Parts: sequence; C-alpha cells; structure tokens
Amino acid sequence: MDTTFNTITNAKEVVDNIRKEIEDARETHIWDDYVNALRLISQVVFTRSSGFILELIQNAEDSGLYVPQPGNFEIRINQQRVKISHNGQPFNENDVKAISGIRSSKKPEQGFLGYLGIGFKSVLKITDRPEIYSNAFQFKFDRTHWTDPSSTPWHVIPIWIDKPSEPVDQSKTTFVIPFREGTDGLTPDYVPH
Repeated sequence: MDTTFNTITNAKEVVDNIRKEIEDARETHIWDDYVNALRLISQVVFTRSSGFILELIQNAEDSGLYVPQPGNFEIRINQQRVKISHNGQPFNENDVKAISGIRSSKKPEQGFLGYLGIGFKSVLKITDRPEIYSNAFQFKFDRTHWTDPSSTPWHVIPIWIDKPSEPVDQSKTTFVIPFREGTDGLTPDYVPH
C-alpha cells in the first residue's frame, strides 16, 4: 500500500481513520497497554534529549535510500522550536501508521537503519506537540489536546492540522518540534556546536 496522496482530503482521511482506530480502543486493555508501553519507552529507551536529532537524521537517510537526487537535510533552530526538513521519499499511508504506533516498519535486510518503529518518539523528550508535514499529510501528536494526557496514548494519536503553524516547503518532509512549554528550549545537552 505505497499510495501517493495528491489531495489533502485523502491524507486527512488516513489520519482521521488512524485516530479513530486508536480511540476505539478506549476503555480496553489495549488502550492501557499503549499508555504503559509509551511511558516505559519514554523513561527507558530515550535518556538524552539530543537523541532525537540522530533519529531524524536516520529517518531522512532511510527515506532517501531509493531517491535519485542528492539528499538534503536541514535543521533550523530558534528559542521556540527546532524545524527539520529533508527531501527523501515523502510519507505514505504506511509511514503515517508506523509513526502513529510502536511497531517496526523498516527492514534492515533492505538497508534501512531505523527498524524499531519507535525512534521518532525521541522528540517527546523536548516537546509535547510535534508536527509532521509530508506529501499532503499535515498532522501532530499533541499532549495539550487531551484533558487527561497521563492516561491517554497521545504519543500515537495523530491530530490533523488544518493550517501549518509556520510556512513549510510542500516538496519536503518537515518536522516542526516546538520546545516544551515552560522550558528555555536550548538546554546544554542538545545545543548544536
């Protein structure tokens, strides 16, 4: 299912369907298992806030594996956010499903580096609302959207974005990662040197 999405309507439908599928698990053990697994991942797997940069570089490298043009990876940082863009293969439905879960989506035997399916979650060390823009997809994961985020697997529930929070190049995959509220953003363990 490697569909290219040419319309925002189709992309929004994919995001809304994923969200509905996850929300339909509310009040079940699956919902609670997701909450517990995501809590464990955030506490054990990602110990350094700077690790997200390496994960996103790895994702860009994987998405550029079969792209004929030279790769381009750009990081822009200010006091409010980090913005990362690349010109690798744009998102398809499977990519949106993978980033909206904790499953493996990559195949190391085909040369992909990222195969744990959880690397993107490392951005949650510095943000409560990462945004993703790629191939007509524009969605976020937003802790602040939920009334009880500690018992909600918000880390995997995509929320459609009607209008980007800032200009994005539609020909690239872009991650806008606003720093968590109440922090100064640029802490010593991830300031670029």
